[in-house]
Amino acid sequence: MWQQNKAKLAAGIVLLVIIVWLGFFRDFLFININFIIEQLYYNREVVQYHSMYEFLVPLDVSGLMKLKWVLTFAFMLVNLGLSVLILKGFFSYPGTPLKLL
Repeated sequence: MWQQNKAKLAAGIVLLVIIVWLGFFRDFLFININFIIEQLYYNREVVQYHSMYEFLVPLDVSGLMKLKWVLTFAFMLVNLGLSVLILKGFFSYPGTPLKLL
């Protein structure tokens, strides 16, 4: 199946790379949010989060927790959409265009 349509294979590989990259990005983002929550909750003076997340510091702990929930659902929806695209691309009949649903 993959030998017949190289463009479909290339698109699938690109989407897989995007999913993996999103996983690493999500992990890095959530680890830094957790460091900010820890700093705010325990009043720590030592900063452990990356400097590009300083814009989150004015939020309080409950705001950061709500942000984490919103981001969790957003990443879930993006991963679901990309996974559906990959599955539709690899398991559709040869010669049919790649459609969402």
